[in-house]
Amino acid sequence: MKSKEYYIDICYRLVKKFGKNFEYLKIYLNPHQSTEVSILNGKIENVNFSETIPITIVGAKKGKTATVSGNYIDEAEVDLLINSLSNLIEIVEKDPYFVIPDKKLIGKADAELDIFDKTFFSISVEDMIEEAKKLEEIALSQSSDVKSAGSFFSADIGITVFANSYLFADGFEQTYFGKGVVLFTEDADNFSRNTQRKQRDGWFDYAVKKDMLLNSESIAKKAVKRVIARKGSVKPETGFFPVIFENTVARSFFSNIASALKGRNLYKKESFLVDKLNSSIASNILTIEDNPFIKYGLGSRLFDSDGVKAKRIELINNGVLRNYLLDVYSANRLGLKTTGSAGGYSNLVIKPGNKSLEKIVSGIEKGVLVTSLKGQGANIKTGDYSKGAEGFFIEKGKIAYPISEFTISSTFMNMLESIEEIGNDVYRSSSILSPSILFGQMTVSGK
Repeated sequence: MKSKEYYIDICYRLVKKFGKNFEYLKIYLNPHQSTEVSILNGKIENVNFSETIPITIVGAKKGKTATVSGNYIDEAEVDLLINSLSNLIEIVEKDPYFVIPDKKLIGKADAELDIFDKTFFSISVEDMIEEAKKLEEIALSQSSDVKSAGSFFSADIGITVFANSYLFADGFEQTYFGKGVVLFTEDADNFSRNTQRKQRDGWFDYAVKKDMLLNSESIAKKAVKRVIARKGSVKPETGFFPVIFENTVARSFFSNIASALKGRNLYKKESFLVDKLNSSIASNILTIEDNPFIKYGLGSRLFDSDGVKAKRIELINNGVLRNYLLDVYSANRLGLKTTGSAGGYSNLVIKPGNKSLEKIVSGIEKGVLVTSLKGQGANIKTGDYSKGAEGFFIEKGKIAYPISEFTISSTFMNMLESIEEIGNDVYRSSSILSPSILFGQMTVSGK
């Protein structure tokens, strides 16, 4: 893989060479290298390596615009893409909503992200294998009741480069590491309500720098604790209950909310948040921002895929929807201004409360703690929400027993409005920084 400067130079020369053929031209190049090793029972199961250099080119002329994509091999390949782009522009219809971005918006934000690990290329595949083996070994040593479903260690590096007709060309680098282990246990012993069934769970961690990952002992202990706690799970009773989404589960909920805030879904009328700007849509304890400047942030960036300088965006403030996630095109279609969100959110930050998960549980007489979701039953167009789940039943402020094979359902609006508590346990191994969330009432369908 070449240096950031090498790819910036390529993009600069390309826009300089071909920019004269268009009223506006932008090039987005994203070289990426990934290595992952998988271990099962002390043996190497897989070693995967990939390296790609995807390139996207957008051109505009005479009120028309077109996009071509490919994998950068050499400049001859780009010649073919540019030729295809020119041909496409001739045959497509004019798009009245396309607008060339204001030159003042284009650039790189002045921020120190610290999202690149300089030791990346010194980490060998042998090192990664050893890390994954060690993690699995420690996990299996914690309890004779657990068996391994596999461990992994991964290392990724990406370079984001943007150039356009204004002869702006720049980029930034990011590294990304992950490791984790999945375990299972036989759910058939003297106290179990189940026979011939395996319970499965695990734990993972991700960070932009290798030495910021949780140590193997911490990951292993967490994984073992979670899978052992699943033994003896049953279907819960059907009813209406307060429901807590553990922080890892809350991430998926807020990912759905982010999708509903995206400009493309709004102008296509495929979001339940159409025409909700500056309206109260959630409990007044909910505040969310998109912050691209978090140091060591997994989603941190200096510009979006339109080349617009990154900036912090207040999305929801005390329950009131303040901004959508807009790129240049969707903003123009909606009669608004870009928020520098081409490509989606950066780091979605849910403002934490001051209670621990344990404290939130202690305030519930009868309810459900969800630790895992299954299925695709979240519809951001209709606003309906229904998912399969696993977790624990709560009685008199304490975790009573594990539950599984049930469904939780509501609507996104009801869920947002019914948020009663937000925990202080922010999950940081993600670009969605969410704590645990208590919804006042959802339908739980079990037995």
